[in-house]
Amino acid sequence: MSHQEGPCASAIRQPHICVKEAPLGDHAVSDRRAGGPGTVTFGNSSAVDTTASFSQVGAYVLQLDADDDELSDSDTVEITVNSSGSGIFFADDFDDNNLNGWTTLAGVLATFQYPSAPGYEVHATVANSRMRANLSDTNLSDIVYISCQIRHTGGTGDSGAMGWKHDRLWMVDDSGAGFSVYMALDQNGAGGLYIYTTTDFGATETSLGDFSTPGDPNGNDKKTVKLVYNRLTDQVECFYEGASKGTLSVSSSYRDFTKIVVYMKHAYDGTWGQLDMDDIRIANTSVGP
Repeated sequence: MSHQEGPCASAIRQPHICVKEAPLGDHAVSDRRAGGPGTVTFGNSSAVDTTASFSQVGAYVLQLDADDDELSDSDTVEITVNSSGSGIFFADDFDDNNLNGWTTLAGVLATFQYPSAPGYEVHATVANSRMRANLSDTNLSDIVYISCQIRHTGGTGDSGAMGWKHDRLWMVDDSGAGFSVYMALDQNGAGGLYIYTTTDFGATETSLGDFSTPGDPNGNDKKTVKLVYNRLTDQVECFYEGASKGTLSVSSSYRDFTKIVVYMKHAYDGTWGQLDMDDIRIANTSVGP
């Protein structure tokens, strides 16, 4: 048997079962559910080739029975019905302490544990570092929520470490074209939030516009940046710590992005003066502030 998985329906081709070496068509056949979490409705339960719809996701056992009034036989197949989309297109909190799912494009990025903080984050050890990862699911919903956390690691008393530090989180297609949220924080000032565009995975970029400023980060705790990307209207609304910072428009050509790119401008140089990233998530539901 073969099948196509889906949230409500799967196409099923029944096996060829020989009884007394006669074609299956000479016998009465019936399809039925032998096990599973929900109900199964067959398009034609007496047909060799038919369709079936499933009331919910999960593992099912389907059975084909054949009978010619003298002999009978049956066969079963196990089918796992998954959601049409997992709802999460990408997620990495870096807590596995590795970057196995990422491809380095430039520089050097590494996971690390910020002092006195749980879990792991990612930072650059060489300036202008970039890395790329594939979405785990490209069946994007009409509205996509893109979020990450950033930490300005500049300590007090070091004006250079406390100054302007910035990252980009790019959403690009297979050719490298797409848009990013440019995130900048400054312990001595307001920072900035922008939309940039690229055609080469963030190697070069063009500013598309700016949102209102995020404000002084007031310390080196993590802050949440979130984009609400409407793929029907091509509008991107940016939130910083739960507060809306405005809406910008992007090209409709960016709707079907398949990859993300992390770009870090500044590198760890012994003074913890950079903008680090954590908890990158792209999904059809919102989390966090």
